Amino acid sequence: MMKLLRFFRETRAAALVEFSFIAPLLFLLTFGVVELGFFYFQYQALDAATRMGARVAATRGPAITGMPDCGVAVTTSPGNFCSATGAGTQWSATCTGTALTTSGGAVASGCDAAILGRILQEMQLVYPSLQQSNIVVAFSGSNLGFVGKTRPVPLVTVRVTGVAASLPVLTALGVGTFLMPSFSTSLPAEDLAGT
Repeated sequence: MMKLLRFFRETRAAALVEFSFIAPLLFLLTFGVVELGFFYFQYQALDAATRMGARVAATRGPAITGMPDCGVAVTTSPGNFCSATGAGTQWSATCTGTALTTSGGAVASGCDAAILGRILQEMQLVYPSLQQSNIVVAFSGSNLGFVGKTRPVPLVTVRVTGVAASLPVLTALGVGTFLMPSFSTSLPAEDLAGT
């Protein structure tokens, strides 16, 4: 009984025992802060890449080809504004990868793989792990432009979806992957002449 009492009164190596209780929490907080900072860096880089992609899509040649002046087929004489033709803002054409989908009467012939490649290349300067499958480029009605312009003036939207965040510590702990939220940036198209 006396030996047991002496054992409980012993204070040598108490710091080691206390540290063994505190160390896991300390390491968890330290690496948690580092992972949070790394996640936030990736979040900001992906947002910047989306803005870069929208800028390239709005200023280079059309990523979606074969679109008429107002985005939809109109029978009005040249010089009339697209907003006066009934074309309005109800149409859209979207390239997901290189697959084209249209809605609202939009007329388009396809997705230009070369322009989509340029958009991806510029976005990868900011966020290198992006793939073409993560990028969606959409043209939609903006009520801008006029009949006879030979090119539409759509609202260009670039969306980034399905990108997994790279979190090395959480991955090493077996937590798995974490998908970043979707990002979207829209700009009115400028010239779409490819210069």
